[in-house]
Amino acid sequence: MLSLYRRDYAPGARQEPHTHALPSIALLVRGAVVERSAAIDDPSRRATSRRMDDVAERVSSTNDSVETIARELAMHRIALARAFRRAHGCSITDVRRRSRVRRAASLIGSDMPLAAVALESGFSDQSHFCRHFKLELGLTPAAFRGLIHSRPATGDDRY
Repeated sequence: MLSLYRRDYAPGARQEPHTHALPSIALLVRGAVVERSAAIDDPSRRATSRRMDDVAERVSSTNDSVETIARELAMHRIALARAFRRAHGCSITDVRRRSRVRRAASLIGSDMPLAAVALESGFSDQSHFCRHFKLELGLTPAAFRGLIHSRPATGDDRY
C-alpha cells in the first residue's frame, strides 16, 4: 500500500495520480454515450412514448388512480411515473391538475358559484382549486371571472 502511495502521490512521483486509468474511463464514457444514442432510436422507446401519450390523455379525461392505470399497463406505479416523466417532462399529477384548471377556466364564464366550479372540475374544495388556479394562470378565479365578464364577446371564446 505504501509503495502505491509513493508511486502515485508522493512528491516527485513519476505520473499524475490515476492517469493510467484515464484511457479505460474514456472507453466507459464513450460506450455509455453510444448506448444512450442507440436507445433513443429504439422502437420500444417510441412505443413507450406512445403509451405515455395515451396515459396523459386518460389522466386528463378521467379520475382513474395511477395504481389503476399502472395495473392495466402491467407496470409498477413508480415505473409508470418515471416513464411518464421521461416522456412528458412533468408528473402525472401535473397533467391532471392542468387539465382540471383548463376545465375550471371554461366553467368560470358561467354564473356557477366558484365552489361549484371547483367541485365540477375535480378539485376537492375551493381553497385547493384557488391555489392551483393561481399557480397555473397567475390570477385568482374571481379575478379571471372579472376579466371574462369585462371583455367584449368575440367568436373565439375558448375560456
